[in-house]
Amino acid sequence: MRWRTLSIGYDLSRFLREKTFVKGLTLSAMCNNVLMIKKYIDNLDPEAQVSASDNLQGIETHTLPTTRSYGINLNIKL
Repeated sequence: MRWRTLSIGYDLSRFLREKTFVKGLTLSAMCNNVLMIKKYIDNLDPEAQVSASDNLQGIETHTLPTTRSYGINLNIKL
């Protein structure tokens, strides 16, 4: 089992003044590949594909390992 994506955000619009040109402001953070909850076999990722014509579906032999990524988003409405 895998926890694929985590995203959390906050609306900062209430901190804006009424007479500014910015109408909305949202800040959010995200993370991909957060956690592998249960891994029954080492070096096995069902989403990794080595080749379409071989018998190694899901085994991480010739592919890069699954990586974790982080990000921050800032959404400004004018």
